[in-house]
Amino acid sequence: MSHYIKVKSCDLELIKEQIVEHGALSTGEPRTKIPVEIWNEVGFSVIKVPEATHAYEVANLICWLSDIAESSGWYQGVVKYYFEMDPDNPCGDTLIGVSQNNKYVSLYLPEIILSEISAKKIEYSYPPQVSNNEADLTFEFDCEDLLEDMNPRLEHFSPLADIPTFSSDPVSNAKGCLGGLVVLLGVACFATEIISNL
Repeated sequence: MSHYIKVKSCDLELIKEQIVEHGALSTGEPRTKIPVEIWNEVGFSVIKVPEATHAYEVANLICWLSDIAESSGWYQGVVKYYFEMDPDNPCGDTLIGVSQNNKYVSLYLPEIILSEISAKKIEYSYPPQVSNNEADLTFEFDCEDLLEDMNPRLEHFSPLADIPTFSSDPVSNAKGCLGGLVVLLGVACFATEIISNL
């Protein structure tokens, strides 16, 4: 069963550009190509990727495309989930979701950590219907062939404690996001120094 992303209406070529750019972020090997179909509907666009697509790609594309327009998505594995961006996370690295049988979840994007939550912030909806069988735009994007141990089908749950939490204080949240960025920059600088010394 295919997976879907809904994006508030914008230029289809811009959506394509963003998807291709997202795939290029990962430089690891081996690589794989994922076929994409996009329909331009009234007020929104519908993106379809095949069943075999890793949950990491689907979830992170929802997040990535939210930079250009409001986005949401459906991962349809053994359990069907509907996801939106988490409005309570200023760092933008978690989705909130609900399964077809009304199980509420949080999805931490960097590691695809799926956890149950009690807060009912979201209601399940079905993927949008498209008006034509033939998509308005089709293409492939190239990305890293991700590991099968990264919860590829959203079948495994982890304790919520494994996910970074955020307070209602915007200053604290900003410090938390900035702290994570500083760590990443430090790692990058260290790696660059090692390579330059080889």
